[in-house]
Amino acid sequence: MRILQRALTFEDVLMVPRKSSVLPKDVSLKSRLTKNIGLNIPFISAAMD
Repeated sequence: MRILQRALTFEDVLMVPRKSSVLPKDVSLKSRLTKNIGLNIPFISAAMD
């Protein structure tokens, strides 16, 4: 079987809380679902262990 594209699972990503200089008003929470469909919702992490 050939790997077509690299993918990540919840075990491959670690989000470490830190202080940030980015202001909330300067952040876009938009996500692209498909080429023609955009979502105005944020990416949300979840504890999956």
